[in-house]
Amino acid sequence: MKKSIIFVLVFAAIFAINYNANAQLGGLMKKVKGKIVDKALGNPDSGTDAKETSNKEDPPCACKDATIAFKFTEGLKINYNEATFSVSEDGTLLVFDKTIKKYYTAKDGNLQGPFEATDPIVSKFDFQEDGSGDVLTFEALLARYKGFIVPSGEKYAIKMGGKTYGPFATIQSFELNHSKSKFAAMVAEDALMTKAQSDKLEKESKNAKTDQEKMELAMKMSQQMQEKMQAGGGSFNLAPKLVSNIQGVKSDGMLGSRFSGKVKYDEIVIVGMDKITDLAGKTLITFDPNKFNAYSSRFWLSSDNLIVATYNSGLLALSNGKEFAEVFCTYLMKSEGKVYLTYMYFSPVNNAIMQCKLPF
Repeated sequence: MKKSIIFVLVFAAIFAINYNANAQLGGLMKKVKGKIVDKALGNPDSGTDAKETSNKEDPPCACKDATIAFKFTEGLKINYNEATFSVSEDGTLLVFDKTIKKYYTAKDGNLQGPFEATDPIVSKFDFQEDGSGDVLTFEALLARYKGFIVPSGEKYAIKMGGKTYGPFATIQSFELNHSKSKFAAMVAEDALMTKAQSDKLEKESKNAKTDQEKMELAMKMSQQMQEKMQAGGGSFNLAPKLVSNIQGVKSDGMLGSRFSGKVKYDEIVIVGMDKITDLAGKTLITFDPNKFNAYSSRFWLSSDNLIVATYNSGLLALSNGKEFAEVFCTYLMKSEGKVYLTYMYFSPVNNAIMQCKLPF
C-alpha cells in the first residue's frame, strides 16, 4: 500500500507541474443564483408572475438613470429560485430558467426566447467561464484562447500582433485584456514529459491492477525523467517565467499574487492580497484585505486607480464607502469612451430587470 501511495504522489506532482493551468479569476460571464433575485423581489413564492409584485417599491440600489435590460411580459413566469442570470461583454443578458430548461436573452430592453440550449444565440455564451478560481485543464486553456495559443511541435507558442513567443513546453496561465491587444502568461520552456507521454502514462496507470505494476510504472517514469534531464544538460529549464508583449514586465514578488486582465478595464495587472501593481511592479493601490477579497472573481479597480470594488451575495461594495444591495450581473463595460461598473436589479415598479452604470 505504501508503494501505491508513493506512485500516486509522484504522478500527481508531475502532472500538476506540467498540465494544470491556473484559472484566471473572473471571466467574461457574471453569474448569480436566482435566490438573490428572489430576495430582491421579497417574493416567497418564486413561481409568482413578476407583474404581481409591481405595487412594491424599488430597492435602494435603484438609480435615476437606470435603463431597462428587459421587461416582463404578462405571460412570462420565471422560478427565481431556479434561475441563473448571465451577461456577456456586449451587454446581452441571458436568463436560464432551470425549471423548464429554457433560455431568454435581452439587450436594449428587447426580450427574445425561449431558446433551447443548442440554439446558436445561446451557444455564444461561454458556460465554461468559471469565476470560482477552479483550475482549468490544459485543454480548456487551449480552447479558450484558440488562435493566441497554438501548437508548435510538441510545445506551444503564443501569437500576438504578428509576433510569435516561444515555443514553451507548458503554459500554466494566460491572460488577455478586454481589447485582446495585450497578454501575459506564466510559462516554462521545458517539461519533464510531453503531453502525449503524460496521457499515455495516465492511461497505463489506470490499467495497472496491482501495487507491483504501479510501482514498476512509477520507476519507469522516474527513469525517463532522469534521462531527459541528463540529455538536456544545463539547458533544461523547468522554472516558470512571466512572458508578455507589455514592456518592462517583472515577475519578482509574484508569490501569492496573480495577474488579471479582468480587474482593470483593458489593462493587465498583478493582484496581491492587499495591493494591486502593474506588470512592472509599480503599486497602483493598496486596500484592506479584511474588507475586499482580491481573490474573488468579482473584484475590480477603477480606471484612475483610486477605488476597488467587490461583489458577493448580492452586495456590491466600493472602497469609497458606497454599497449597493440586492444587485446582480456586475461587470465592467465601456460606453462612449467612458468605463462603467454596471449592475442589474429587479424593479417591481417597472416590472423589469433594470441596469445601472457607475462611472469607474
